[in-house]
Amino acid sequence: MLLPSRASAQNRTAAQQVRIMVEPIIALAVVGEPRPLILAELDIPGDRRVRDHTSYYDITTNVEGLQLWVEIDKPMPGGTHLFLSGETTLGEGHGSRDISNAVSGVRLVSAIGRGLENGRSLAYEFVVADGIDVLAIQYRTVTVRLMDPITNRSSKATQTIVFGIQSVPVVR
Repeated sequence: MLLPSRASAQNRTAAQQVRIMVEPIIALAVVGEPRPLILAELDIPGDRRVRDHTSYYDITTNVEGLQLWVEIDKPMPGGTHLFLSGETTLGEGHGSRDISNAVSGVRLVSAIGRGLENGRSLAYEFVVADGIDVLAIQYRTVTVRLMDPITNRSSKATQTIVFGIQSVPVVR
């Protein structure tokens, strides 16, 4: 006759290692396209600037110390400037930045901390110097990049900027 073994599970032990890894999250979305930054000849010599506040950005991150950089695909024409500012509650904003020649980038926000930031304004301003009365309608691509300066991981979005001076026909 065979008897069942009396070994119990209480006397047995097991060891298991569980590794939990948190991957860095660096996510950026840009919402909206800026309206055309067009001056009319009638505006000259009055206010020689056009502003747009219709673009927003959203950030999601679990990384400290991120930076928001902006670059333009090619320089603005002589006598014109393109400025950009970005609101932030997670980092330190640098105010309105001249991105006219920022083909290698300009820092817009630094020291961005962990968190979620939605609906933060991106405000563009196109400025024309006195003496520039004619400027064909042109386009530039602006790249907004959320970047970890230590690992160089990033997330980016682009916007197309339309600008110029529009001729207004004289009605007689």
